[in-house]
Amino acid sequence: MGTGVKCGQGLLLTTHSLLVPRSWKSKSYTSTNPLGHTGPVTGSLYLLLRTKYKSQDIVTVIKIQRLEWLGHVRGMNETRSVKRIFERKLEGRRGRGRCRLRWINNVEDDLRKLGVKRWRAKALNREEWASIIGGAKAKLKGP
Repeated sequence: MGTGVKCGQGLLLTTHSLLVPRSWKSKSYTSTNPLGHTGPVTGSLYLLLRTKYKSQDIVTVIKIQRLEWLGHVRGMNETRSVKRIFERKLEGRRGRGRCRLRWINNVEDDLRKLGVKRWRAKALNREEWASIIGGAKAKLKGP
């Protein structure tokens, strides 16, 4: 399923939600663009706007920013609260069923797809991590 379709489905769920006031829906999710289309930006319109304005895919932008944030947090001082929360292991028992995915699981999956090994050590070296981010930008951007 394409990114534009996922975006459109997300907007569809939001516009049909009873929790969001009708006035917000009409203001927030309706646009008038230079192509003359008035309505929710979904599916093929999303792809058309992306090609016209040569903008990056939102999923690519999010993946790159997650990698940048990971390097930032990894390089923090041990006394910072963000670093302590990031490295803390939760105590207690988990509930039944499938384990919930954590933020780090998604980032490690992205790094695995990019072929990065031993990222914890590499993130401590700024120059090496910057080259990994640059490589990720080149790979994720596409042709």
